[in-house]
Amino acid sequence: MRYATIEGAALRQCPVCLVGQMVEKRNRNGTVFHGCNQFPDCRHSEGVPAQSTAHLDRRA
Repeated sequence: MRYATIEGAALRQCPVCLVGQMVEKRNRNGTVFHGCNQFPDCRHSEGVPAQSTAHLDRRA
């Protein structure tokens, strides 16, 4: 079985749809959050604590 990874870290399964994985995303204002990669079918998202986003200072 293959697991999806980003930079070697396994992605967490979405707790709502159980199909997608939780990935880091940015909203229009640049705020980082975790959202299901099955959007728009699954609209589950979670906030990210401020200290864990320090490495994301660059804009993609």
